[in-house]
Amino acid sequence: MNIIEFSDKYKDEAACVADLKQRRDLQVKECPHCGCTEFYWKGDKAMYECKKCHYRMSFKKAASWKTATCL
Repeated sequence: MNIIEFSDKYKDEAACVADLKQRRDLQVKECPHCGCTEFYWKGDKAMYECKKCHYRMSFKKAASWKTATCL
């Protein structure tokens, strides 16, 4: 994708963030603190929160997640 295609696809930052979050939702996430794989989405913070230990992770921080397969 070149810069023109990128600009056409993502009209603003919100569109880019929404697409990135959608892609992250398809990945298997594992909490680095407790190993739980269930998360809440905290829209006001733009973060995932572990249902077990309440550790919060940014949806941009893919390095914190163990990516298995896309669903």
